[in-house]
Amino acid sequence: MHSTFVQRLIIVIFQITLLFQNVPSYGLDVPLTIANRDSMARDREPITSGVPFAQGVLKNPGSVRLLLNGVEIPAQFLPTAYWPDKSIRWLLSDFQINLTASGTSTVTLQTGVEPIPVSGIIVGDQANQLTINTRVSTFAFNKKEFTVNGSGFEVSSGGSSYRAVPASNGWMIEEQGPMKVVIRVDGNWNRTLSNSLNRFRARLIFYRDKSEIRIFLTFRNNNSYGWNPEGPPGKPDLILTGARFGIDLLKPGTHYVFGSGVEKTWELIMPLNGRPVVVDSRYAGNGSVAPGYTTPRPLAASSPDYYSSTNAWGPIVPALSGFPAGQQADFNLFEKLQRAKVIQSDVENLPGQPGITLWKYLYQDIKSWHDYGDLRWGGDFGSLSGNHYDWSYGMYLQFMRTGRLAFADAARVFARHEIDMDIYHTGADGEAYNYQKNWESRPTHDNPGNEFGCGRPSHTWSSGYALHWLISGDPRGRDGYEEILEGVRQYAYESFNGEGYIDTSEIRIAGWLTENLITLYRVNPDARLKTKSYGTKTVPLAIKDILKAVFDREAKAGKHGYVYAGDPPDPNTRHPLMNCYFLEPAIHAYDEVFKGRDKAYAAKLLGLIRRMTDWLISITYGGDNNGSGLYRPRQIPMWIDITQPGQREGQIPYLLMAANAAGFCYKATGEASYRDYAQNAFQDYIRYLGVTGGDTYINPKLRTPTCYNSNVYVDTESKIHGWSSRYGQYYFAAIRKAIR
Repeated sequence: MHSTFVQRLIIVIFQITLLFQNVPSYGLDVPLTIANRDSMARDREPITSGVPFAQGVLKNPGSVRLLLNGVEIPAQFLPTAYWPDKSIRWLLSDFQINLTASGTSTVTLQTGVEPIPVSGIIVGDQANQLTINTRVSTFAFNKKEFTVNGSGFEVSSGGSSYRAVPASNGWMIEEQGPMKVVIRVDGNWNRTLSNSLNRFRARLIFYRDKSEIRIFLTFRNNNSYGWNPEGPPGKPDLILTGARFGIDLLKPGTHYVFGSGVEKTWELIMPLNGRPVVVDSRYAGNGSVAPGYTTPRPLAASSPDYYSSTNAWGPIVPALSGFPAGQQADFNLFEKLQRAKVIQSDVENLPGQPGITLWKYLYQDIKSWHDYGDLRWGGDFGSLSGNHYDWSYGMYLQFMRTGRLAFADAARVFARHEIDMDIYHTGADGEAYNYQKNWESRPTHDNPGNEFGCGRPSHTWSSGYALHWLISGDPRGRDGYEEILEGVRQYAYESFNGEGYIDTSEIRIAGWLTENLITLYRVNPDARLKTKSYGTKTVPLAIKDILKAVFDREAKAGKHGYVYAGDPPDPNTRHPLMNCYFLEPAIHAYDEVFKGRDKAYAAKLLGLIRRMTDWLISITYGGDNNGSGLYRPRQIPMWIDITQPGQREGQIPYLLMAANAAGFCYKATGEASYRDYAQNAFQDYIRYLGVTGGDTYINPKLRTPTCYNSNVYVDTESKIHGWSSRYGQYYFAAIRKAIR
């Protein structure tokens, strides 16, 4: 009898254990708001949007459902990023909803409940044929050709015409579910187009109960730049004089210039019976959709407080409140400066000239469809900058902080253009230069000459592209993110750098390579980098390899928080701005990769971060009055030459980076001196950024006008505003914690 009781007790315990194993670790309701900015109602509008989760919250993608007015609606879910504990970090949701004209709707994503099974799209995948049944229409494709409703992808160049032909294994099912199916097609052209590196990529997206296909068509000039450090480039630009897919994608009589490694993607809607329609969202100077262009696809957006609570993309802090009046005014000015980039009502005029938004600035290139989405160095003129300070990431960050869709609109414009034009999409040159960002200097993309050269590791980021995929579900974001990471792998391990030893005084390169690896870690912490000579590298090991040279250089300079400038190093010079660029990636590595997982290395890295921050604090000057009531803002010197007396060439914009690092150090150590410096540096940054250059005494009552352009840092607006969109979150997180 005792034995039977024990056996029954064991069975009960086992059953209870199984029960709790199947119960999600956490139940959560996440409201999502969908805004229809079209003046027409939309029936069963397909919505694709990503939702982040805090670590440990969602472990089973099968325990998620979507509710509308408390009633479950059909949906599908795809995990797109994971935490180190294997819980889901980002989840892509697909569903359909009726949207009223110019109205909003709210659905609730609910975890902890198994959804009702959904029937929907059926895919038939055979050797030579693919069929897609959306329940209302059936689409059939011959895999030996690429045609949709009889239309093929065709281009003209050099007096000849070419047709896209799939590769033998070119058809791939990328996403498959009841609500949405994504098919990717890769291939070449039916006759040689310049050389075999020119390819095409297409994506066909099918939605449940829809008789139309959403199509992305990409022409890929994967040609070589002919990289030769000893001489000029060897490969000319490629010029298309025509592009068609049932309709003209390029207006007759016009042309399009492709530099080496450049792509161009068109988005279309193809009805089952009818002509395709090009989809392109562009904006007038006031931020409204420009005449003849398309309202952006709706997003299902969460609240800023929810995005912040997940920590899924590092610290994201909504607007701060509750501070003393003077300090609160500084925080309010920061928020208004961000909004003024995309919202006309927040724009203030500069002394002697009108202030502008990003939209007004971009509108000047709206007729030049291949340049739209690329900022220039200056606010209203100059050569293309390639958006090198990760504008797509900065805009997505501001969208998550504020919930304002204008930021998401800007992020999508930048991301799509950058992925096409600003990534060097080729493996044809030396492995130190493949799949990274171009540094552009041409006045237009329609200007032959290859001035921008091939990819390079400085000014290369993948965060914005990854977020473009995670938030909007646009697979081109995943393409860009993956190519950049491949470029990082090649540069670190297959080039002249040895085992990831990035030995240069320009330590921002090591920082930005680390930042890309942080992006990879946020998406797939178990990722491996396979190398030809050094085995397989985990992300933490790769970061250690890349940062080793920085530790070595700082040690050779005496471990005082700086490295000697110049290659070979000059013991008399330092370049403080390198610290400013380097610190945030190092902080991300400490905070997200090593802290709590590798105690010894985390302590070593934190020591470096503190020494570098301490040195920036020690060389910051200004913050003084001249005796006549004028004030010189705090600033960081551009260069330090210890053979020269005094500090000069002060830089106010970099105070934001320094305040951010000091804010992190305050949060990590609790030392009030870091908090005090961070507050003072941020105060002078936001008040006087747009008022004065360095080394000048001014009226302390002046304040920075809120707008995209500048009459102080002319020709560098794309840089100074790019920084302000990306930086500050560690300082905000620290200062918010201090008042709670």
